[in-house]
This record gives sequence, C-alpha cells and structure tokens, in this order.
Amino acid sequence: MELIETADDTPVDGELFEDERATNESVTIEVVADDQCASDSESTSDSEDDSDDEHRSFILTMDDGFECVARLALPCFPRYKTESEVATMQFVAERTSIRVPEVYAWDANPRNPIGAEYILMERIPGEPLNTIWKGLSLEKKKGIILQLIDVLLQLLDIEDTTLDKIGSLYKENEGYNYHVGLIMNTREYLTAVVQSQADYLKAPHASELDDREVQNGLSASSELEAISPDFFTTLKRLCLHHLDINTGNVMLQQADDTGDWNISGIIDWEAAGVYPAWSCVWCTKFIGGEGRDVETSDADNWLDADQFQQLLVETELRKFFHSETSKRSRAFRIAMDEGAKTRALDNQAIFARDYLGHVKRWISSLGSSCDVWE
Repeated sequence: MELIETADDTPVDGELFEDERATNESVTIEVVADDQCASDSESTSDSEDDSDDEHRSFILTMDDGFECVARLALPCFPRYKTESEVATMQFVAERTSIRVPEVYAWDANPRNPIGAEYILMERIPGEPLNTIWKGLSLEKKKGIILQLIDVLLQLLDIEDTTLDKIGSLYKENEGYNYHVGLIMNTREYLTAVVQSQADYLKAPHASELDDREVQNGLSASSELEAISPDFFTTLKRLCLHHLDINTGNVMLQQADDTGDWNISGIIDWEAAGVYPAWSCVWCTKFIGGEGRDVETSDADNWLDADQFQQLLVETELRKFFHSETSKRSRAFRIAMDEGAKTRALDNQAIFARDYLGHVKRWISSLGSSCDVWE
C-alpha cells in the first residue's frame, strides 16, 4: 500500500482535524479497502465484493500514534448519505450496547476546504471477520453468530417513536431529536423498490443494455407492481437495520485467555435505515442468506465435494441462526414466519433487471391465489 506523509500545514491536517493536537502534527495517510480500516493486516473478501463506488476510506496516523478513519464520499447522493450515516451511528450508540465508530468530525458540504463530504471517526480495533472466518471451527463460528444475533435483536427491539416511517435516519438541527424518511407503509416501500428498478432501466447508462433486456425488465417490474396488493396490506412492525452485515463490516478481537473471538464493533452504516421488520430477518450473507438447505444424503448429487461441504456447514449455521433467534425473540419469529412471501416478492423486485426469466417464472407459479400478509 502506498503511504503518503503530508506536511503539517496541508488541508488534510489543518481542516479534517478540529482539535489543537492534530493541527500541530504531521499525518500519515494510508489508502485502504473499507474493511481494513480497523486492521493493519491484509484482508480478502469471503464472498462479498468490498469495492465501493460511493466513498473512499483512509487511515490517518498522527505522530503520537493516534489513528482514526476518514471516509470521503464521492459525489453521489449528495449530503443525504453522509448525514444519515452520522445520525445512524449516533442513534445506535445512544440506544444500544453495540459498538459503532465514534464520530469526531464531519461535513456534508462538498464545498468545504477538503473538497468532499467526509466523516472523521474512530478506528475500531480488531480484525475484520473475513480474515479469520474460513479457518474457524464450527463451534467458533456459532459463537460469533450468537454475538451477531445479539446485534440484530438489539436493533429489532429498539422502541422509539422516531422509527415511525421507512427510510434513512437523520438528526434534526444537530439536536437530540431524529426523524426518518417519507415512506409510510409497506406497500409504498415495495412500490419504491420496484420503481427504482424501472428507473434504472430508463436511465442513460441503460443504453449499454440490449433493448429487449430493457423492455423485459420493465415488463417484469410492471407485473410485480400489479400483484403487490395481494402481498401487502397494512404496515406492521418497523425496525432499524444495518442492511450490510458482511464479513468485512464485523470487527473482532481474540481473547487472550480462551482464544475466542469477540465482536469489537460493527462498521459501515451508510446503507442502514428503518425498514419493515419482515425485511430485517434474513440470515447474513456469509452463511448463505436464505439459500438452499442440503443434507448429507445429497452428496451424490454434487460434483464439487468442497462446495457441498461448504453448503453443509452453511445449512447447519443457518438452522442454528433461526433456532436461536426464534427462541430469543417472538418479534423475530413472527417477522420471519409471516413475512416469508413478502420477502420473496421484495427479492424478485430487486432481481427484476438481472434475472428476468426467473422473475417471470416466479410470477407465473403464483397463479391466482396469494395469501395476504396482515
């Protein structure tokens, strides 16, 4: 990695930092992948794509060894993404025991002296999960999943009148009050998801797509929107959701006495917001999401033995996840069971532009009978 040492009178040193110590010292800047912002070790992704087209992250190291992370937003979703990420981290810190990066300074105005929106925040200690996950035993993995369940349920169980709408979380005038976006109910939420896919297909960059692909995508989106009333009636429970709990965003430290890995913090809250509870109960991606369960007896049907073993482990971990969450939270169990069809429709809406044949077959398989989720 390239290290750039700046002079102590550069804009990075003089403007990013707002305390006296920082402005009198030089800064070393390390350009890093986002999941390395809490670790000096090289890390590779375990199935997730860690690239991000919306921001760049830097580790700033002071002469006295003090380190922090600077996230500079690229010019997309101006102001809103930065403001929401800051507000969400502060909200979570105030209402849960989940460790999130402390925000030292931030500016959502791209015309500031830095020339970009930025957040200057704490560097969470530890290693990203993707550096250790594959080498862990099944029991060690279960121990980490139990901790992730605690994170998920703390977010699910937040009772706050602020969480009364679907959308990103914002802070009101730097005070102690928060507010959420404008979507009022689940039907509006689905309509927005479907419409976003249609908007994508109509956007200028869609000119790279074949005309037939565009028309088929718009057709699938239209059909999904037409059947949505059969799946959604009134909105029920809402909750705060991270939305991107992958192995690069979970930081861990190893206990000296037991060798167990304990979560030291959760990072990258830019996509977090308030969502319908039924959409917040997916298994994490690195244990297969809501993928297909396999049994030992299925081994003969798989040519790739290593892949089959991985699926077996994911199946066991997924069952463990659902069993433990259901035992600990009635709200989770209800959202999981009663929201199954709703999640399926939401999933199809997201895939409409890429997996048209699958979406069309899914719609056809519904027939005329759809259970309404009350």
